[in-house]
Amino acid sequence: MKFEDSIFIQAPCEKVFAFFEEMDQNYLNWHPEHQVFEWRKGKGLAVGNVFYFEEELNGKLMKKETYFTDIIPNRYIEFKMTKGLYRWFIPKLTFIMEPEGDGCVFTGQVFLQGFGPLAKWANRKDFAAVRQHMKEEGQNLKRILEGSLATETAKGALSSPL
Repeated sequence: MKFEDSIFIQAPCEKVFAFFEEMDQNYLNWHPEHQVFEWRKGKGLAVGNVFYFEEELNGKLMKKETYFTDIIPNRYIEFKMTKGLYRWFIPKLTFIMEPEGDGCVFTGQVFLQGFGPLAKWANRKDFAAVRQHMKEEGQNLKRILEGSLATETAKGALSSPL
């Protein structure tokens, strides 16, 4: 099973990638349900670096530690949970950045396994909350990056000679 959400962002893929490179500065502003982010081993987008985060989903505080398993600069970020049980149920999470025109299509993915029909039904509210959270993260990322792009463009216009 895979949850996926995509959104077009009027900004280059490099800018989207840079947002995640500075996640310690961006995490709390990215979504109101985000509570804590910290680098645990290394800093930035490099295979093997470990980070910890907390977010609220469906009224529950989720505490997770993950590590990067694959990075393609400006295109792809893959990470996995450090804890075995979490890693079994959530084998990987990805962020994909694909150039399109003068912008980027950002796709977030959460891969899940081990959920049969009864477990899917029993967790349907939690799954709906994850889908909604992912959608809101995409919308917020778009708002943040397009807003900062507009600010940079306006600053450039003000400082450019006539």
